[in-house]
Amino acid sequence: MRARAAYQLGYINGLNGNYNQSIEYSNAAIALDSNLTEAYINLISGYMSIGDMNKTRNILNLADRKFPGNETLKILKSRIQ
Repeated sequence: MRARAAYQLGYINGLNGNYNQSIEYSNAAIALDSNLTEAYINLISGYMSIGDMNKTRNILNLADRKFPGNETLKILKSRIQ
């Protein structure tokens, strides 16, 4: 429940352009539930939005290994790498 709330706060902050807050909440969500795929996607989007492509790729590769069948991650990977 707390992980999902942190994920949603990350999502909302990202939509509002508050990327650093989005990253913080997404990291918190992952710390609370490391199986919350959406939080990884938010985190990837946050890092991409602030131009940190190194962290974007690192998190994307981690998430892709953790969730190999996720279609959203496959799409992101094809566009980013």
